[in-house]
Amino acid sequence: MTKGGGGVSRHEEDIGGSTHLAEIFMRCADYADAQDDAALIDFLRHAATAADAGKPLPLGDLDAIFAPDGALRRASIAGGWDEEYIGLAAAYRSETAGMRD
Repeated sequence: MTKGGGGVSRHEEDIGGSTHLAEIFMRCADYADAQDDAALIDFLRHAATAADAGKPLPLGDLDAIFAPDGALRRASIAGGWDEEYIGLAAAYRSETAGMRD
């Protein structure tokens, strides 16, 4: 994972996309750690594990967390990492776009 620019880099070995999603979720959990929101952090880490294993993701819950008025956005504003959130949320939307009907 490459830091900087608010996004997460895609490596050649991440062809399936699940590893990239896992990186997005873990990076968000790491940033959110400063707000001590254990439930949000645990949820993101579990989502990262599921994504890495290729298991189905709870997209409805994830969409709510990554929404412009969601818990992750509020945490990013409170923690001073709003610019990073914007890049990570865009990467999340891009990676999950093909998973929807």
